[in-house]
Amino acid sequence: VELDIWYLENWSFTLDLKIVALTVLNMFRKDPNAY
Repeated sequence: VELDIWYLENWSFTLDLKIVALTVLNMFRKDPNAY
């Protein structure tokens, strides 16, 4: 819940893009922590 609150307080389009980019990179790296 703490991270949800932090996200709501710090939301920005740039933050969303960063999250999506990091998610995609982790998927391609086959990082076991990506899921």
